[in-house]
Amino acid sequence: MGQIMGNKNGPYNHVDNGKRVVTPNLGTQETDDRASYLNYPGNKIQTTKYTILSFLPKNLFEQFHRLANCYFLFIVLLNFVPQVQAFGKEVAMLPVLFVLLVTAIKDIYEDYRRYRMDKEVNNRICRVYNRAERQFKGCMWEEVRVGDVVHVGCNEMIPADLVLLKSSDKTGVCHLETANLDGETNLKTRETALPLQEAPSWEDGAYFWIECGRPSSDVYKFNGRIKHHKTVLPLSKAQLLQRGCVLRNTDFIEGIVVYAGPDTKAMLNNSGPRYKRSKLERHMNIDVAFCAVILVIMCAAGGIGNGLWINWYPQDSAQIFIPPIEGQQEGLNPALDGFIRFWMYIIIFQVIIPLSLYVSIEVIKMGQVWFIHQDIHLYDYSSGTSLQCRALNITEDLGQIQYVFSDKTGTLTENMMVFRRCTVGGKDYAHTIKVVTVLEHLHVHSSTSCTEPTVHTDCHLCFPSDEMKGEEALRKSVIHIPGATTQAFVMDHPMLPEPNSILQEVVESVYTEAPPGGEQGNCSELEEFFMVLCVCNTVMVTTGHHDPQESNGQPPIGAASGARWDVSGDNIAFEPETDSTGSVPQTAPIQYESESPDEAALVYAAAAYGYTLLERTPRSVRIRKPDKSEITLTILNILHFDSTRKRMSVIVKYPEKSEMVLYCKGADEAIFSQLDANAEGDQEKQLTVEGHLLNYSQEGLRTLCMARKVMTEAEYLTWQKEYTKAAQHLEARDEMVYMCACKLEQGLTLLGATGVEDRLQEGVPDTIAALRRAGLAVWMLTGDKQETAINIGYSCHLLQKGDNVIKFNCHDAKLIDQQLKEICLQLGTCGCPQCRPETASYMEKLHSSCCRCGHAVEASNTCIKEQRNGASDASFGSESEGMYGSSLDIGKRIRRVVPAAWIEPDSDVRHKQPKHNPVRTTKALQGNASSGDPCLVVDGRTLALLLEEQRADWLLAVARECKAVICCRATPLQKANMLRLVREKLNVMTLAVGDGANDVSMLQAADIGVGIMGQEGMQAVMASDFSTPRFSFLRRLLLVHGHWCYYRLATVVAYFFYKNAAFVFILFWYQLLNGFSGSAPGDQYYLLFFNILFTSAPQIVVGILDQNLPDDALSSFPELYAVGRESRTYRREHFWWNICDALYQSAVMFFIPFGAYMDSDVGIWEFGMTVMGVALVVTLAHLAIQIKRWTYPHVLIMLASLLLYLVFSLAYSASCVTCNPMGNPYWLFQHTISTPEHWLLLILTTVVALFPRFLVQYIQSVVFPTRVERARLYRKQLHGDERSSTSTATSFVIS
Repeated sequence: MGQIMGNKNGPYNHVDNGKRVVTPNLGTQETDDRASYLNYPGNKIQTTKYTILSFLPKNLFEQFHRLANCYFLFIVLLNFVPQVQAFGKEVAMLPVLFVLLVTAIKDIYEDYRRYRMDKEVNNRICRVYNRAERQFKGCMWEEVRVGDVVHVGCNEMIPADLVLLKSSDKTGVCHLETANLDGETNLKTRETALPLQEAPSWEDGAYFWIECGRPSSDVYKFNGRIKHHKTVLPLSKAQLLQRGCVLRNTDFIEGIVVYAGPDTKAMLNNSGPRYKRSKLERHMNIDVAFCAVILVIMCAAGGIGNGLWINWYPQDSAQIFIPPIEGQQEGLNPALDGFIRFWMYIIIFQVIIPLSLYVSIEVIKMGQVWFIHQDIHLYDYSSGTSLQCRALNITEDLGQIQYVFSDKTGTLTENMMVFRRCTVGGKDYAHTIKVVTVLEHLHVHSSTSCTEPTVHTDCHLCFPSDEMKGEEALRKSVIHIPGATTQAFVMDHPMLPEPNSILQEVVESVYTEAPPGGEQGNCSELEEFFMVLCVCNTVMVTTGHHDPQESNGQPPIGAASGARWDVSGDNIAFEPETDSTGSVPQTAPIQYESESPDEAALVYAAAAYGYTLLERTPRSVRIRKPDKSEITLTILNILHFDSTRKRMSVIVKYPEKSEMVLYCKGADEAIFSQLDANAEGDQEKQLTVEGHLLNYSQEGLRTLCMARKVMTEAEYLTWQKEYTKAAQHLEARDEMVYMCACKLEQGLTLLGATGVEDRLQEGVPDTIAALRRAGLAVWMLTGDKQETAINIGYSCHLLQKGDNVIKFNCHDAKLIDQQLKEICLQLGTCGCPQCRPETASYMEKLHSSCCRCGHAVEASNTCIKEQRNGASDASFGSESEGMYGSSLDIGKRIRRVVPAAWIEPDSDVRHKQPKHNPVRTTKALQGNASSGDPCLVVDGRTLALLLEEQRADWLLAVARECKAVICCRATPLQKANMLRLVREKLNVMTLAVGDGANDVSMLQAADIGVGIMGQEGMQAVMASDFSTPRFSFLRRLLLVHGHWCYYRLATVVAYFFYKNAAFVFILFWYQLLNGFSGSAPGDQYYLLFFNILFTSAPQIVVGILDQNLPDDALSSFPELYAVGRESRTYRREHFWWNICDALYQSAVMFFIPFGAYMDSDVGIWEFGMTVMGVALVVTLAHLAIQIKRWTYPHVLIMLASLLLYLVFSLAYSASCVTCNPMGNPYWLFQHTISTPEHWLLLILTTVVALFPRFLVQYIQSVVFPTRVERARLYRKQLHGDERSSTSTATSFVIS
C-alpha cells in the first residue's frame, strides 16, 4: 500500500512543502509499508532529560548555567594554584561538591519519575490491524507508526493522533473526553472522515490517502483532506482524535495514525511548568552584585596592605607573618606578592557571596508550597479540589501584588447558567427559579439505591435522603417535561426555571385552533424561536456502548480507569419511554452532553416548554414538539461559533419542503448587523428587542439573539460550492471559511433574544473589598456586554453607589485624543512623557494632592497645563455632546465626575469642595462630585484605539486616577496587551485571574497567573502558576500566604547577607593584625562548614514556618498587605543596614576575644576556636531575635545546630592529629571549652554584639511602630478588652 502513490521516478514523497501524505499500513508480509515513514518519528515518547551516559556532563552543564556555581567553581580552580592556595585542595571542593550533589540528587529523582511514567505509557497495549492475520493484533504504543490503522474500544485511550475512519455509531460519530489534553471534562463529538457507505474495508485493502499539515501544538486546529476513490473531502478538528484522549459512550472506533509520538499535539503541548523569576530574586541578584563589589574592595585592600607591609621592611630582612611564596627564590616583591595575595583573599572571603542561598531558597519555597497545599481553608468541599501551585519559584510574589486583572464569566461568576428571561413576539417573559433535587439512585451514574422519596406531584419534585446533602444534592435535579409525562429528565444544574405561565399558554395555543388574542401572528415566530434553541447548538445525545472486539474474547485494552457516564459539565439526561419502533433500547439511558453551560440552559428551557431534543447526528436532529409529534430535520452545514463572527449557525432542511432554513444565534451586535434592512416591521422589532436586552444587561444577564433565514435550494447549492472549496484549502482555510459564513449570514430575520443568569460566586464581594482595602487595584477584563459588566461590577462591589462611572465609548480615531485629554483634565492628571514618572496612582493620592506640570509637547502628547488653567470656564453642554456623537456617553459622564466649573489650577479635584453653580449643578452632581470616585468603563473597540502607542500613556494616566477599570467586549489579545501595558509602563506586580481559554494570554502575560477550575475546562489552569477552585480563595492566598511567604523569604535573604558578611568581616579584621598574610584564625574545616552545616538549617525552618502575624489577623486587617506590596521588609536600605550591622557585630566578635586574650599564652588556634564559637552563637541569636512566632521546630533546630557543632568539634578534635598541616587540632576544642574565659567571652560578646539591634528594634516598635507591630499589640490588648469594634481596630492598626 505504501507504493500506491508512486510515480515513474520512485515511491511517493511523503513530505512536500511542509505537508505530509499518509497512506494506510496494513502490515502485509510481502511489503512493509512502514519503511515509507522512516522519516517520521515513532510513537515512543521520552520526556526524560538524561541517560546513564549523558547525566553527568549534561547535569553539570545545566548547573553551571547558574552564575553563582560558575563563580565558586572558579574559586575551587583558583585554590589549585600553588601560589594562591588558601585551603587544602580537597577541603576547598567540599562546599561546591555538596551543593552540586544535592541538586544532582534532586534532578535524578525527578528524571527517574519521568522515566517510569514514560515506560508505563510506552508499554501500553493497543490494537493495530495486521492483514496477514486479517484482524487487529495487540501492539505496544511505542511500536505504533504513522499510517497504522488502530482500533480503540470504549473507555480506552487514544494511542496517537488519529483521523477517524469508522465508528460503531450508526451516525458515524464518537464521543471523546479530552481532559488529559486540555483539561476539559465535557465530552467532544468527532465525525468520521468518510461517509458510512464509503467506509474502507481492511480485509480487501483500502485505497485512500490523507494530506495534512505539519505537526502543530494548536489543539483546536487541524487542516487536511482525504481522497477516497475519486472523492476529495476536507478534514478538520472534527475528524481528529488526539493522543491521550479517552473514547466515551461509543462502542469502538477505527482510525489511521497521522501524527505519532513527539509529533502529537499532546506532546507538543507538554512543555512542563514555566519558570518565572520573582521580584525578590531579581532584587537579591543586584545585592549579590554589591557583595561582589565588597569582596573586590576587601581583596584589593588586603593585597595593597600586604604590599605596603612588605615594603616597610628592608629588602634583605625577614618579613614577619608573611610566609614565602612557592617558587620564589629571593626576597619578596611587594607588587607581585600583593597581586598574589589579592587572589588568595578571593578564596578566603568567597563566602560573602552566599553559595547556599540559592539552594536554601529552593528548599524554603518547596516547604511553603507544601503548606499552601495543606491549608484546609483553600479546599473546596463541593468539587473536592484544592488550590494547587504549578510554579514553585514565585511564592513570595503573592505578597507583592499591586494590580489584579480578573475575567468575569466563570471567575467572578459561577458559569452555571440559568434561563431567566426571553423576548419573543415583541413581549418579554420573565422566569423564576425553583431549587429541586433528585434521589441518588435515580441519577444515571449511581449504582446504589436510597430510601424512598417524598414526591410532590404539584411540581414533580423528588427530595433525597439524608445521605445526600449540600451542593451534591443541589447539583442533581429531576423534573417532568410538560407534554411528555412518561419521561423524567435529570439535569446537572442547581437551579431550574419555572415556565412562564403566559408564555406556556401561548406555546400551547400554537397547536390549537384558538390562540390568545393578539398572539395569532406570533405563533410561527414563537415555534421558530424554540426551534433555534433546540437546533442551533452542539448538544449531543448519547447512549450505552458495546465493543465487538470484547465480545470476541479480547479484553478491553488500555481502558481508562473510572469510566463514567456523566462528566462534570452541564448536561441533561433522561430515560426514554418504551418505543417498540425506536432505535434506542429501553435499558439504554440517554444523556445530553453540552460543551457550553449556555447551551445546556437554552436546551433545557426549550424542553421545559415541550420542545424536546431526542436525537442528534452529524446529519440530522430529531425534536419532539409540545403536541408529542416528532420532526426530523436534515443538517446540511454547521457554522461553528468563533470569536470574530460571534455567531453560530446551522443550516437545516425540513422534510417534504424544498427550502432551506438557516438558524443563527449570537451576540446582539453580531446579529443586528446582519438583519434584513428591507424586511417589514424588523426595525420596530429590533428596537423592542434592544430595549429588552438593555434591561437584561442591567440585571447582569448574559444575552443572545436568535434569528433565521429561509433560502431556496439553488441559493444554498451555490453557496455550498464556495464553502466546500474554502474548507478544502489548507493554508488560508480559516479566512476563506469566515468569508463564506459571513456571506451566508446576511438578510436574517430576528426572532427574539434570551437572558441567562450567571450567578456571582460566593464570597466574591467580600474578597474584592478585602483586596481593595489591601491597596490592590482590581480591574475587570471581560468579553461580555458593557451593561452586563457594569451590573456585575456593582454586584461584586467593584463599583459602588455614588461612584462616577465614565463610559468611554469612542470609535473614531480622530476624536478619541481630544476626548481622552478631556478626561485627564477633569481628573487632574496628565499623560505627557514628562509627567509620566510623576503621576501617582489613585491609591497613592487618596490623601495627597495630584501633580501639576508645566511642560509643553507636540501634537497628540500636548501637555494639558494650559487647558487646566483655563478650565474654569469650560462647558460640557450641548456642543460637547454633539461633538462626541451618539456612540460616546462621555459628555454627560464627565459632568458626573466633577463639573468643569469647579476645577481650579493646582488643586486636587477629588477633594475640592464644590462651588455652588445653580445653572449647571443638579442635586445628583452635588452628591457625586464631592464623594464619588471615578471609575472607567471602556469597550473593546475603544480599547483597541487606546492601546496604540501614542495613546498608551494617556490611557494609563486616566486609569491610575480611577478606583476601578472595566474593559468589556475585550478580545483575549486585548486583555493580554492591557495587562502588559500596565506591568511594563508602571513597573508594578500584576496578577491575572481567569477560567477559560480566552484568558490564557492574559495569565501568561502576568507576573502571577491564577486559573479558576470552572465550567470552561482546564486550559486556564494548565497555563497558570496557581489554580484555585474559587475566586474567594484569592483573599487567603494573597493576604495570608502571600504575606507570610514574602515576609519569610525577605527575612531569610536579609539574614543570609548579614551572616555571611559578618563571618567574612571577622576574617578581614584578622588580616589587620597578621600583616595581611592571608592566614585564617581557625581550622579550615570550620571556615568551610560554618555556612553549610552549622547555620544552614535554622534559616530554612524560619523561611517555612515563621509568622509575624497569625492568619486571622492578616485576614481581618487587609491593610497589613501593604508590607509586601510596598516591599517594606526587604529594600536596598535593609541590605546596607544588615551589612553595617554585620560590620559592627564582626568587630565585637573579633576584638573582644582578642583584647581578652592579649598578652596571654592562648595560641592562635584556641583564639580561633573561641571566635568561631562566638560567631555561631551570635548569628543564631541574631536569627532568634528575628523570629516572631516560636514553635517546637524552631527550638529543636536551634538546639540541633548547636549540638551538631558541639559533636563535630569534639569528634574532630579527638580524632584528628595531622589533619591540618599548619597546626595540630588534637584535643583543642576540649581544652578550649574547659576554660571559664571561653564561656564568659561567649556570653559577653553575644550581649554586646546584639544589644544595639535589640535596642533599635525596641525603640522603633514603641516610638515608630509599623502596622504589623500595631496589629500584634492590638491582639495582645484584645484579650483584655473583648468589646473593641472592628472599625476601632482597623483605625488603630493602619493609623
